Amino acid sequence: MGIEFSFFIGLKQPERELKRIIMDIVKDDDIVGFSEDAPENWSFACDYYTCFVNGRDSGTELFSKDFMIDLRRRFEFDIFLEDWEQGEKRMMEIIGAILSVGDDDCLLLANGDTPIVMRRDGRTVVDDSRWVEREYFPYEALGVDFDWGVIPYD
Repeated sequence: MGIEFSFFIGLKQPERELKRIIMDIVKDDDIVGFSEDAPENWSFACDYYTCFVNGRDSGTELFSKDFMIDLRRRFEFDIFLEDWEQGEKRMMEIIGAILSVGDDDCLLLANGDTPIVMRRDGRTVVDDSRWVEREYFPYEALGVDFDWGVIPYD
């Protein structure tokens, strides 16, 4: 078991394009597995993380309503504790690559319930005010412009 992150995005790109974007980033990683249950439900595993990609589901719809943003896909990252620094950095690079192909809304949750990155109306906000478990997190690995702020959430 490792550190869990949930990334939601309103990405409108076809599934094939999404896979290409991600595989371009992880090509240097040691991919140890890839599976596909359906075109919108697939996963891949590397030496320091596993990622599950799902289409719109009840959890995605719930967060879409809670944060008043358009979310269509969910990525579940499980970062292995043995190499959490590299895993978190690679996850942020993947998220940044996805964000760079459009201006879709997005939300990144740490531990499944703590919002740390959100993009709405083209503005990306990073909020580390509620996430005190880590002094360092590679936000800059997103490779996109962002503002520090507070993501409103109860």
